[in-house]
Amino acid sequence: MAETLSNYEEDRLSSLPDTLLVDILSFIPFKSAVATSILSRRWCYLWTQLQLPHLFLDWPWPRASDSDHSEKFFQFINTVDNIFNRITSPLIKTFHLHIPYPQTAKNDEFEVCSAYLKSWIRRVCVLKVAKIKVSCDFPYYLGPHVRFPSCVFDVESLVELELGGNLCCELPETEIVSLPNLKKLVLIDLPTNNRSVFETLFKSCPLLEMLSLEIDEDSANSEYLTISAQNLKSLIIRGKSRHFVFTIKAPLLQHIEIRGFLGLYRFDQYPSRLVRADLDISNFSYSRIDFIRYIPKLVQGISSVESLNLLNGLSVFNALDSLDFDVGSVFHNLVHLTLDLSKNEKDWGDRNPIPICLLSRLKKIKLLNTQGNANDVKLLEYILSNATVLDRLYISSVHDGYGDDDGERGQVWREYKLSRTMLLVPRNTKITINVEDPLFGQTPTDSP
Repeated sequence: MAETLSNYEEDRLSSLPDTLLVDILSFIPFKSAVATSILSRRWCYLWTQLQLPHLFLDWPWPRASDSDHSEKFFQFINTVDNIFNRITSPLIKTFHLHIPYPQTAKNDEFEVCSAYLKSWIRRVCVLKVAKIKVSCDFPYYLGPHVRFPSCVFDVESLVELELGGNLCCELPETEIVSLPNLKKLVLIDLPTNNRSVFETLFKSCPLLEMLSLEIDEDSANSEYLTISAQNLKSLIIRGKSRHFVFTIKAPLLQHIEIRGFLGLYRFDQYPSRLVRADLDISNFSYSRIDFIRYIPKLVQGISSVESLNLLNGLSVFNALDSLDFDVGSVFHNLVHLTLDLSKNEKDWGDRNPIPICLLSRLKKIKLLNTQGNANDVKLLEYILSNATVLDRLYISSVHDGYGDDDGERGQVWREYKLSRTMLLVPRNTKITINVEDPLFGQTPTDSP
């Protein structure tokens, strides 16, 4: 009986037309669809008929205990190449490729990877692709770079491009980039010898609105990079850029984010439409003072911001104060300030932690990761006493206990000290205060 039922179920599946089976395959992950090719001769090529608006090809990172890294790498190469040789989809809108790193990589593997990558990208480029994301795990310090084909810089349909890892980009022989519809460009840890390609790419994309750069090489020599993009609205720079000199030509810039070691920023024209700036400067964590001279240039460039997020707490203000820099006169539009106090100095002495001329114009302040210590209470008192037009104050605390009773009691006590400060400091204006902690969630308070 069981055998008869099994045969009946097999016959039911076999009786379905190929078009319906292909539709069924379209509802499962692509890798699973490809795996059905081993079921029978009929299933061997069904997956090749799938319409693939989104093609994602990646490979798990080999475990440290694996001894066959090279074998797995070539297995990946052959698998991806087999997929490209068999798919018949006339259109691919999104293409993601993650190339694994064989930990025994040799020069011939770099060459093999470059050759196959050139073939795959060429095939994708003719399918009116809109989004390309390619990441390569080959470390840049181990050998030659994996060459990325220049044909990608001549795809009129391309809207988003993300490249990461040890990829060496080259311009077409004509040295002309034609990406008239590219709006988003993300470059992660690419070798810095691509700088001339980057600069040509930036200025050759008339619709480019978002640019993200992540720099991993920490060169001992000065590196120069010009970012010229007339329509750029968001610029993100992360990583080890302390020896970089950035020249920024982006008059329509609205948002800038800088995380990592601070380099020198020169603005060809101060972006008058800049609304938000996020700064997380790693130099402060390493007690370096040589970079402080770079801060005024950066501050002047972002002077028009309305919202400023400082993830190093008060360190930026303290550095500017040590240089006798007039912060209040620079940030003439600033109304929203966010401070992450997890990296805050323990004591600022007799200095004003936030210039009063600046504090008196702020309408919204966020204090993140407060610990309720004496320094946090002192800062809160200072803010409530001098922020004369403040409309909203948001406070979040960090829970440093381990879930035991002592940790929770300490957390409650710190919250009490902050709450007591908010109640006792006299104010002439009404403020909406939101306090959020890991134990009790968010509590809004209207304070007279």
